[in-house]
Amino acid sequence: MQSEFETADSSSLVSLAEKHGLYNDIYRMSESDLEHYLGSMLSLSHAQADYLARSLDVPVHLFRAVSEPTDNPMRGWDAIVPRAALLVQDVPGDHGSMVREPYVGILADTLWECMLAAEKDNNRLLSRAGSCLVALNLPSLRPTMSYLLVPGAGATPAMFADLAGRLPSQAAVFGLQPAGMDALSDIPDSDIDFAARRYAAEVVERIPCGDIHLVGHSFGGWVATELARLLEEQGYFVRTLTLIDSSAPGGKAIPDLTDVEILMSLVGIYEDLASADMCVRRDAIAVMSHTDRIKLVQQKLVEHNLLDHRVDISLIDNVFKVFAACLRTPYLPTPGREGTVKLIVLHDERLDERGNDERKRALVQGWSRVFPELTYVDGDATHSRALREPFVGRLASLILE
Repeated sequence: MQSEFETADSSSLVSLAEKHGLYNDIYRMSESDLEHYLGSMLSLSHAQADYLARSLDVPVHLFRAVSEPTDNPMRGWDAIVPRAALLVQDVPGDHGSMVREPYVGILADTLWECMLAAEKDNNRLLSRAGSCLVALNLPSLRPTMSYLLVPGAGATPAMFADLAGRLPSQAAVFGLQPAGMDALSDIPDSDIDFAARRYAAEVVERIPCGDIHLVGHSFGGWVATELARLLEEQGYFVRTLTLIDSSAPGGKAIPDLTDVEILMSLVGIYEDLASADMCVRRDAIAVMSHTDRIKLVQQKLVEHNLLDHRVDISLIDNVFKVFAACLRTPYLPTPGREGTVKLIVLHDERLDERGNDERKRALVQGWSRVFPELTYVDGDATHSRALREPFVGRLASLILE
Protein backbone atom coordinates (compact mmCIF):
# COMPACT_ATOMS: atom_id res chain seq x y z
CA MET A 1 0.00 0.00 0.00
CA GLN A 2 2.84 2.39 0.84
CA SER A 3 4.37 1.94 -2.59
CA GLU A 4 1.03 2.80 -4.20
CA PHE A 5 0.84 6.12 -2.38
CA GLU A 6 4.50 6.99 -2.99
CA THR A 7 4.06 6.74 -6.76
CA ALA A 8 0.56 8.24 -6.97
CA ASP A 9 -0.16 11.70 -8.35
CA SER A 10 -2.77 14.02 -6.86
CA SER A 11 -5.53 12.83 -9.18
CA SER A 12 -5.20 9.20 -8.05
CA LEU A 13 -4.68 9.91 -4.34
CA VAL A 14 -8.40 10.45 -3.80
CA SER A 15 -9.36 7.07 -5.24
CA LEU A 16 -6.52 5.34 -3.36
CA ALA A 17 -7.65 6.86 -0.05
CA GLU A 18 -11.19 5.67 -0.72
CA LYS A 19 -9.98 2.23 -1.78
CA HIS A 20 -8.08 1.63 1.44
CA GLY A 21 -10.62 3.31 3.72
CA LEU A 22 -8.13 5.96 4.86
CA TYR A 23 -8.81 9.57 5.87
CA ASN A 24 -12.58 9.80 5.62
CA ASP A 25 -12.34 13.56 5.18
CA ILE A 26 -9.79 13.36 2.37
CA TYR A 27 -11.69 11.12 -0.01
CA ARG A 28 -14.53 13.64 0.00
CA MET A 29 -12.14 16.36 -1.21
CA SER A 30 -11.88 17.55 -4.77
CA GLU A 31 -8.51 17.21 -6.49
CA SER A 32 -7.77 20.94 -6.11
CA ASP A 33 -8.75 20.91 -2.43
CA LEU A 34 -6.54 17.87 -1.88
CA GLU A 35 -3.55 19.59 -3.51
CA HIS A 36 -4.09 22.60 -1.24
CA TYR A 37 -4.39 20.36 1.82
CA LEU A 38 -1.25 18.38 1.02
CA GLY A 39 0.66 21.61 0.35
CA SER A 40 -0.38 22.92 3.76
CA MET A 41 0.70 19.70 5.43
CA LEU A 42 4.07 19.86 3.67
CA SER A 43 4.60 23.44 4.83
CA LEU A 44 3.68 22.41 8.35
CA SER A 45 6.19 19.55 8.31
CA HIS A 46 8.93 21.97 7.18
CA ALA A 47 8.00 24.41 9.95
CA GLN A 48 8.09 21.65 12.56
CA ALA A 49 11.50 20.47 11.36
CA ASP A 50 12.88 24.02 11.76
CA TYR A 51 11.24 24.69 15.12
CA LEU A 52 13.55 25.12 18.10
CA ALA A 53 11.83 24.50 21.43
CA ARG A 54 13.13 26.59 24.33
CA SER A 55 12.74 26.00 28.04
CA LEU A 56 9.74 27.71 29.64
CA ASP A 57 9.25 29.05 33.16
CA VAL A 58 5.47 29.35 33.02
CA PRO A 59 2.82 26.67 33.59
CA VAL A 60 1.91 24.72 30.46
CA HIS A 61 -1.48 23.05 30.12
CA LEU A 62 -1.38 19.86 28.06
CA PHE A 63 -4.81 18.70 26.89
CA ARG A 64 -4.16 15.02 26.27
CA ALA A 65 -6.45 12.92 24.08
CA VAL A 66 -7.05 9.73 26.05
CA SER A 67 -7.69 7.56 22.98
CA GLU A 68 -4.50 8.60 21.17
CA PRO A 69 -1.88 5.81 21.26
CA THR A 70 1.57 7.07 22.25
CA ASP A 71 4.79 5.91 23.87
CA ASN A 72 5.25 9.33 25.51
CA PRO A 73 2.40 10.28 27.86
CA MET A 74 3.78 13.81 28.20
CA ARG A 75 4.00 14.21 24.40
CA GLY A 76 7.60 15.44 24.78
CA TRP A 77 6.73 18.55 26.76
CA ASP A 78 8.56 17.27 29.84
CA ALA A 79 11.82 17.91 27.94
CA ILE A 80 11.36 21.69 28.09
CA VAL A 81 8.90 22.21 30.97
CA PRO A 82 9.59 21.22 34.60
CA ARG A 83 7.28 18.37 35.53
CA ALA A 84 5.72 20.43 38.34
CA ALA A 85 4.78 23.13 35.81
CA LEU A 86 3.25 20.71 33.29
CA LEU A 87 -0.47 20.56 33.99
CA VAL A 88 -2.06 17.61 32.21
CA GLN A 89 -5.76 17.54 31.41
CA ASP A 90 -7.14 14.31 29.95
CA VAL A 91 -9.99 14.84 27.49
CA PRO A 92 -11.99 12.25 25.52
CA GLY A 93 -11.24 11.37 21.91
CA ASP A 94 -8.13 11.00 19.81
CA HIS A 95 -5.93 13.60 18.11
CA GLY A 96 -8.61 14.44 15.54
CA SER A 97 -11.90 13.72 17.28
CA MET A 98 -11.08 15.70 20.45
CA VAL A 99 -11.87 18.91 18.52
CA ARG A 100 -15.08 17.57 16.97
CA GLU A 101 -18.48 16.58 18.22
CA PRO A 102 -19.31 14.95 20.55
CA TYR A 103 -16.07 15.74 22.43
CA VAL A 104 -15.36 19.37 21.52
CA GLY A 105 -17.75 20.70 24.18
CA ILE A 106 -15.86 18.87 26.92
CA LEU A 107 -12.56 20.24 25.60
CA ALA A 108 -13.97 23.78 25.53
CA ASP A 109 -15.25 23.53 29.12
CA THR A 110 -11.92 22.16 30.34
CA LEU A 111 -10.00 24.88 28.51
CA TRP A 112 -12.22 27.59 29.99
CA GLU A 113 -11.74 26.27 33.53
CA CYS A 114 -7.96 26.34 33.07
CA MET A 115 -8.06 29.90 31.73
CA LEU A 116 -10.04 31.09 34.75
CA ALA A 117 -7.58 29.40 37.10
CA ALA A 118 -4.64 31.00 35.26
CA GLU A 119 -6.13 34.49 35.67
CA LYS A 120 -5.97 34.07 39.45
CA ASP A 121 -2.25 33.37 39.20
CA ASN A 122 -1.47 36.41 37.04
CA ASN A 123 0.33 38.34 39.81
CA ARG A 124 3.05 35.69 39.93
CA LEU A 125 3.79 36.23 36.25
CA LEU A 126 3.92 40.01 36.64
CA SER A 127 6.75 39.71 39.14
CA ARG A 128 8.63 36.82 37.58
CA ALA A 129 11.37 38.84 35.87
CA GLY A 130 12.54 40.72 38.97
CA SER A 131 13.57 44.36 38.82
CA CYS A 132 12.94 45.98 35.45
CA LEU A 133 13.93 49.60 36.26
CA VAL A 134 17.63 50.15 35.63
CA ALA A 135 18.98 53.37 37.11
CA LEU A 136 20.97 55.36 34.54
CA ASN A 137 21.20 58.58 36.57
CA LEU A 138 20.21 59.24 40.19
CA PRO A 139 20.78 62.82 41.44
CA SER A 140 22.11 63.47 44.94
CA LEU A 141 18.98 65.39 45.89
CA ARG A 142 15.50 63.93 45.75
CA PRO A 143 14.34 64.33 42.14
CA THR A 144 11.12 66.09 41.26
CA MET A 145 10.85 64.38 37.88
CA SER A 146 11.81 61.09 36.32
CA TYR A 147 12.62 60.02 32.77
CA LEU A 148 11.62 56.48 31.85
CA LEU A 149 13.39 55.25 28.71
CA VAL A 150 11.91 52.24 26.91
CA PRO A 151 14.29 50.45 24.49
CA GLY A 152 13.36 49.08 21.09
CA ALA A 153 12.88 45.46 20.11
CA GLY A 154 15.72 43.25 21.32
CA ALA A 155 17.54 46.14 23.01
CA THR A 156 18.42 46.89 26.64
CA PRO A 157 18.66 50.06 28.75
CA ALA A 158 22.39 50.17 27.91
CA MET A 159 21.45 51.70 24.55
CA PHE A 160 20.40 54.86 26.45
CA ALA A 161 23.73 55.36 28.25
CA ASP A 162 24.75 58.32 26.08
CA LEU A 163 21.27 59.85 26.09
CA ALA A 164 20.94 59.63 29.88
CA GLY A 165 23.97 61.87 30.29
CA ARG A 166 22.32 64.55 28.12
CA LEU A 167 19.09 64.75 30.12
CA PRO A 168 18.64 67.19 33.06
CA SER A 169 21.06 66.34 35.87
CA GLN A 170 18.40 66.93 38.52
CA ALA A 171 16.16 64.24 37.03
CA ALA A 172 16.15 60.56 37.86
CA VAL A 173 16.68 58.54 34.67
CA PHE A 174 15.67 54.89 34.41
CA GLY A 175 15.90 52.45 31.54
CA LEU A 176 13.30 49.70 31.35
CA GLN A 177 14.64 46.16 31.02
CA PRO A 178 12.54 43.88 28.77
CA ALA A 179 11.81 40.35 29.97
CA GLY A 180 13.79 37.60 28.29
CA MET A 181 17.08 39.44 27.82
CA ASP A 182 19.04 38.30 30.85
CA ALA A 183 18.13 34.67 31.58
CA LEU A 184 17.84 31.62 29.36
CA SER A 185 14.85 30.34 31.35
CA ASP A 186 12.95 33.62 31.05
CA ILE A 187 10.58 34.35 28.19
CA PRO A 188 9.59 37.66 26.55
CA ASP A 189 6.46 39.48 27.60
CA SER A 190 3.40 38.11 25.85
CA ASP A 191 1.95 41.43 24.73
CA ILE A 192 2.21 45.21 25.06
CA ASP A 193 -0.32 45.42 27.87
CA PHE A 194 1.47 42.78 29.94
CA ALA A 195 4.86 44.49 29.54
CA ALA A 196 3.40 47.89 30.43
CA ARG A 197 1.65 46.50 33.53
CA ARG A 198 4.90 44.89 34.68
CA TYR A 199 6.73 48.19 34.31
CA ALA A 200 3.92 50.19 35.92
CA ALA A 201 3.90 47.95 38.99
CA GLU A 202 7.57 48.69 39.65
CA VAL A 203 7.22 52.41 38.89
CA VAL A 204 4.50 52.65 41.53
CA GLU A 205 6.78 50.86 43.99
CA ARG A 206 9.99 52.81 43.31
CA ILE A 207 8.86 56.23 42.09
CA PRO A 208 6.05 57.32 44.42
CA CYS A 209 5.72 60.90 43.17
CA GLY A 210 6.91 63.52 40.70
CA ASP A 211 6.34 64.23 37.04
CA ILE A 212 7.04 61.46 34.55
CA HIS A 213 8.65 61.89 31.12
CA LEU A 214 8.33 58.80 28.94
CA VAL A 215 10.63 58.15 25.98
CA GLY A 216 10.23 55.12 23.72
CA HIS A 217 12.59 54.18 20.90
CA SER A 218 11.15 52.21 17.98
CA PHE A 219 9.05 49.33 19.38
CA GLY A 220 9.55 50.91 22.81
CA GLY A 221 7.24 53.69 21.68
CA TRP A 222 4.32 51.26 21.76
CA VAL A 223 5.17 50.14 25.28
CA ALA A 224 5.69 53.74 26.40
CA THR A 225 2.27 54.67 25.00
CA GLU A 226 0.54 51.94 27.00
CA LEU A 227 2.64 52.68 30.09
CA ALA A 228 1.60 56.34 29.94
CA ARG A 229 -2.05 55.30 30.05
CA LEU A 230 -1.52 52.98 33.02
CA LEU A 231 0.49 55.51 35.02
CA GLU A 232 -2.12 58.20 34.44
CA GLU A 233 -4.74 55.78 35.75
CA GLN A 234 -2.56 55.45 38.88
CA GLY A 235 -2.62 59.24 39.36
CA TYR A 236 0.78 60.13 37.87
CA PHE A 237 1.22 63.17 35.68
CA VAL A 238 2.94 62.04 32.50
CA ARG A 239 4.18 65.42 31.36
CA THR A 240 5.64 64.27 28.04
CA LEU A 241 5.55 61.18 25.84
CA THR A 242 8.26 61.07 23.18
CA LEU A 243 8.21 58.49 20.40
CA ILE A 244 11.58 58.08 18.67
CA ASP A 245 11.03 56.75 15.15
CA SER A 246 8.27 54.39 16.30
CA SER A 247 6.10 52.75 13.67
CA ALA A 248 2.43 53.61 13.95
CA PRO A 249 0.44 50.79 15.62
CA GLY A 250 -1.20 48.60 13.01
CA GLY A 251 -4.06 46.97 14.91
CA LYS A 252 -4.86 43.57 16.33
CA ALA A 253 -3.58 41.34 13.53
CA ILE A 254 -0.45 39.32 14.41
CA PRO A 255 2.27 39.86 11.78
CA ASP A 256 3.09 36.68 9.83
CA LEU A 257 6.90 36.63 9.85
CA THR A 258 9.35 33.75 9.53
CA ASP A 259 12.48 33.42 11.65
CA VAL A 260 14.57 34.18 8.57
CA GLU A 261 12.70 37.43 7.89
CA ILE A 262 13.06 38.45 11.52
CA LEU A 263 16.77 37.68 11.63
CA MET A 264 17.35 39.72 8.47
CA SER A 265 15.55 42.66 10.11
CA LEU A 266 17.81 42.33 13.15
CA VAL A 267 20.89 42.20 10.93
CA GLY A 268 19.65 45.38 9.23
CA ILE A 269 19.74 47.19 12.59
CA TYR A 270 23.28 45.98 13.24
CA GLU A 271 24.32 47.12 9.76
CA ASP A 272 22.92 50.56 10.53
CA LEU A 273 24.99 50.69 13.72
CA ALA A 274 28.12 49.50 11.91
CA SER A 275 27.50 51.63 8.78
CA ALA A 276 28.48 48.54 6.81
CA ASP A 277 27.14 45.57 4.88
CA MET A 278 27.66 42.48 7.05
CA CYS A 279 27.20 40.18 4.04
CA VAL A 280 24.47 38.09 5.65
CA ARG A 281 22.24 36.86 2.85
CA ARG A 282 18.69 35.58 3.16
CA ASP A 283 19.20 32.58 0.85
CA ALA A 284 22.25 31.46 2.81
CA ILE A 285 20.70 31.54 6.27
CA ALA A 286 17.43 30.00 5.05
CA VAL A 287 19.11 26.58 4.85
CA MET A 288 20.95 26.91 8.19
CA SER A 289 19.86 25.61 11.57
CA HIS A 290 18.86 28.17 14.18
CA THR A 291 22.09 27.64 16.11
CA ASP A 292 24.24 28.19 13.01
CA ARG A 293 22.34 31.39 12.19
CA ILE A 294 23.00 32.80 15.66
CA LYS A 295 26.67 31.81 15.44
CA LEU A 296 26.95 33.64 12.11
CA VAL A 297 25.43 36.81 13.56
CA GLN A 298 27.77 36.61 16.54
CA GLN A 299 30.75 36.27 14.19
CA LYS A 300 29.64 39.31 12.14
CA LEU A 301 29.10 41.44 15.26
CA VAL A 302 32.61 40.63 16.47
CA GLU A 303 34.10 41.37 13.03
CA HIS A 304 32.44 44.81 12.98
CA ASN A 305 33.42 45.66 16.58
CA LEU A 306 29.84 45.65 17.84
CA LEU A 307 30.43 42.76 20.25
CA ASP A 308 33.31 41.47 22.33
CA HIS A 309 34.44 38.00 21.26
CA ARG A 310 34.14 36.77 24.87
CA VAL A 311 30.38 37.37 25.02
CA ASP A 312 28.46 34.10 25.20
CA ILE A 313 26.32 33.17 22.22
CA SER A 314 23.30 32.88 24.54
CA LEU A 315 23.17 36.69 24.63
CA ILE A 316 22.59 36.85 20.86
CA ASP A 317 20.01 34.09 21.11
CA ASN A 318 18.17 36.03 23.83
CA VAL A 319 18.27 39.18 21.70
CA PHE A 320 16.78 37.29 18.76
CA LYS A 321 14.14 35.70 20.99
CA VAL A 322 12.94 39.05 22.36
CA PHE A 323 13.27 40.79 18.99
CA ALA A 324 11.12 38.10 17.35
CA ALA A 325 8.48 38.35 20.06
CA CYS A 326 8.28 42.12 19.58
CA LEU A 327 7.94 41.95 15.81
CA ARG A 328 5.17 39.39 16.15
CA THR A 329 3.24 41.53 18.66
CA PRO A 330 0.16 43.50 17.56
CA TYR A 331 -0.97 46.67 19.35
CA LEU A 332 -4.12 48.78 19.22
CA PRO A 333 -3.76 51.72 21.64
CA THR A 334 -6.53 53.71 23.27
CA PRO A 335 -6.75 57.02 21.34
CA GLY A 336 -6.08 60.38 22.96
CA ARG A 337 -4.36 61.58 26.12
CA GLU A 338 -3.63 64.82 27.94
CA GLY A 339 -0.10 66.17 27.83
CA THR A 340 2.52 66.51 25.13
CA VAL A 341 3.08 63.73 22.60
CA LYS A 342 6.05 64.19 20.28
CA LEU A 343 7.18 62.02 17.38
CA ILE A 344 10.81 62.25 16.29
CA VAL A 345 11.23 60.95 12.74
CA LEU A 346 14.68 59.68 11.80
CA HIS A 347 16.32 59.06 8.45
CA ASP A 348 16.31 55.68 6.70
CA GLU A 349 19.45 55.35 4.56
CA ARG A 350 17.88 52.53 2.57
CA LEU A 351 15.35 54.98 1.11
CA ASP A 352 15.82 57.92 -1.21
CA GLU A 353 14.46 61.40 -0.42
CA ARG A 354 11.01 60.60 -1.77
CA GLY A 355 10.89 57.32 0.13
CA ASN A 356 11.82 59.03 3.39
CA ASP A 357 9.14 61.68 2.81
CA GLU A 358 6.53 58.97 2.27
CA ARG A 359 7.71 57.11 5.34
CA LYS A 360 7.47 60.25 7.47
CA ARG A 361 3.99 61.00 6.16
CA ALA A 362 2.84 57.47 7.04
CA LEU A 363 4.29 57.69 10.56
CA VAL A 364 2.73 61.08 11.24
CA GLN A 365 -0.67 60.10 9.83
CA GLY A 366 -0.69 56.82 11.74
CA TRP A 367 0.19 58.34 15.10
CA SER A 368 -2.13 61.31 14.56
CA ARG A 369 -5.04 58.89 14.54
CA VAL A 370 -4.03 57.93 18.08
CA PHE A 371 -2.98 61.40 19.26
CA PRO A 372 -4.75 64.17 17.32
CA GLU A 373 -2.57 66.83 19.01
CA LEU A 374 0.66 65.08 18.00
CA THR A 375 3.68 67.22 17.20
CA TYR A 376 6.56 65.90 15.13
CA VAL A 377 10.12 66.91 14.35
CA ASP A 378 12.85 65.58 12.09
CA GLY A 379 16.00 64.06 13.54
CA ASP A 380 19.32 64.19 11.72
CA ALA A 381 20.53 60.61 12.11
CA THR A 382 19.43 57.07 11.33
CA HIS A 383 17.18 54.83 13.40
CA SER A 384 19.98 53.25 15.46
CA ARG A 385 22.82 55.78 15.29
CA ALA A 386 20.67 58.61 16.69
CA LEU A 387 21.25 57.23 20.19
CA ARG A 388 25.04 57.37 19.85
CA GLU A 389 27.66 60.06 19.64
CA PRO A 390 27.92 62.39 17.82
CA PHE A 391 24.17 62.43 17.09
CA VAL A 392 22.74 61.90 20.59
CA GLY A 393 23.18 65.54 21.59
CA ARG A 394 20.77 66.64 18.85
CA LEU A 395 18.33 63.89 19.84
CA ALA A 396 18.39 65.02 23.48
CA SER A 397 17.67 68.60 22.48
CA LEU A 398 14.65 67.45 20.46
CA ILE A 399 13.34 65.50 23.45
CA LEU A 400 13.76 68.52 25.75
CA GLU A 401 12.27 71.13 23.42
